[in-house]
Amino acid sequence: MDKRKIEELIAKAEELYKRWPRQRLLRFLSDTRLAACNDARLYKLKGMVLRRFKRFKDKKPLKEAINAFTEAIKLEPNDPSLYRERGETWRRMRDRKRALKDLDVAISLNPKDPDSYVVRAQVWLAFRKYKESTQDFAAAIRLNPKKPRPYYARRVLWRQLRNQTNEIKDLAIALRLDPKPIAPMYVYLGDLYYRKKKYSLAFEQYNRAMDMDPTVYLSEVDSVQVNMFNATASLNDGQRRKIYEACIPISGFIATIRDLTDPSFAENHENILKPVVHFTKLPVADILLSSDENRFRFYHVSYMNDPQEGKILLQILKDPAIEESYSASSRYEESNFYIGSFLPATLADELVMWRTYGKDETESEAKGCSIIISRKFFDEESALSQARQDVQGGLKSRETKRDKTSRTQYDTQLHKVIYYDKKNNTLLGVGVSKGDEIMKELRKLRFRLRKIIDRFKESHEKHLAINRAIDRLVYSVITEVSYYFKSSDYRYEYEERVILSVPPKSPLVKIEEGTYLPKRLYVEARSPIRKHIKKIVLGPRVVHPERWSYLKVKMIKDNNDLELVKSSTKFQ
Repeated sequence: MDKRKIEELIAKAEELYKRWPRQRLLRFLSDTRLAACNDARLYKLKGMVLRRFKRFKDKKPLKEAINAFTEAIKLEPNDPSLYRERGETWRRMRDRKRALKDLDVAISLNPKDPDSYVVRAQVWLAFRKYKESTQDFAAAIRLNPKKPRPYYARRVLWRQLRNQTNEIKDLAIALRLDPKPIAPMYVYLGDLYYRKKKYSLAFEQYNRAMDMDPTVYLSEVDSVQVNMFNATASLNDGQRRKIYEACIPISGFIATIRDLTDPSFAENHENILKPVVHFTKLPVADILLSSDENRFRFYHVSYMNDPQEGKILLQILKDPAIEESYSASSRYEESNFYIGSFLPATLADELVMWRTYGKDETESEAKGCSIIISRKFFDEESALSQARQDVQGGLKSRETKRDKTSRTQYDTQLHKVIYYDKKNNTLLGVGVSKGDEIMKELRKLRFRLRKIIDRFKESHEKHLAINRAIDRLVYSVITEVSYYFKSSDYRYEYEERVILSVPPKSPLVKIEEGTYLPKRLYVEARSPIRKHIKKIVLGPRVVHPERWSYLKVKMIKDNNDLELVKSSTKFQ
């Protein structure tokens, strides 16, 4: 093969490597093509691709990577990068002696390559040779002090030596130097500060992480604690610390309430595998069925139908001081919550639902549709969160009592709505025992909030900043849990919800396109919903329902089953 052709193949392979479709790149780097080109660079690329495969049960990809690097070395025996890459692969295979041998060769060929020193330092670290590891890390940093990799790697050394101060220092430097830092690293740095009770620094890192990625997994704290601390932003560090430490138990109360509204832990298990229904407009159904690129939308809470939405919790708590603080802050605080509302599939063709929710774009009743959705859709959404937690598993500092529950802002798990019977002061919709448990947690929440208000709020004008901070904190806490509650007037709906907390500056928050004002805010689901839509019921007042049969044809052509029916409800 001529040189020009080889260079073209190498350029294409390098481009594929940047975009990272691994299977396609491995097919491109076939043994036949590599043998025909006989170029070390292609063998090196193949080795690097194989080495980056994760979660394999055996070491086959790593062994194949070793073979690829070995072939490259035969062609270019004086290229130090090849020995370094093979040494890194030996390290991952835990063959430390061979790793050291290759890395020694790499450094002898190019003593000014910081990456070789970093890898060798990591091998020394695996041997618990801390002195040698420290020297190699220092050499790497001396050669290139503006490269983040040595600082990232050296933090593991400091962690093993239990030198938390240096671990914080190195991770902070690495994040400052890294042009593309990842959110979990900010979380890890926040955890280090948090354990030292440097709360302002800790929550600064958590906020950076959550701004970058609202789905990021938090280990030391949860999003409730982050929001509570943010509510006191106008105060000095000493004041914030006192108030925050008084608030810590609150996140536990809220986590318990959320767990008790999980349908999979309901006393009656017969409904947890049954599908749910969502009422919407027909153009929305068309969009969702058109492509997997079109995702289900969770809309801002301000667009909910119930005028009492978010206010029932205050009726349950029955505390004037809490209500006063909430009301004082609600005048200038914006809610960051987004909701998806779902009902049992048995209500997909009920008259009252068509009147309330089955409207079209002109708000005409019963001219919309109901979409029946498999619960597997929500399982996929939750699985994405779990996958992210698995990726961050190595960063988690320790197990905590609440590690079993979702600890991200982007919690796409379904939760049962709790209905409040004001007359009897009872909670319905989750079973008697769980209703009693939730009421118990709410009493704890009320006691803790009232204690914070009584301790920190004062009437004197010089306390105005603290009073406003406490009002914001109370508002933050109430909104965290208020959308789980509705009046028992809606008990017949048996509603379940996805409740998301996403800050306005997050890239996940989008503004609906179109000319209709006011435009609506929404957050998209991360996984496609189309394959989970099993049935669509056209509203009883839909004109020419037969003209919507193309929706079924569209799904059949894509090898998806869909039942499309007209409502059997008589609308008057």
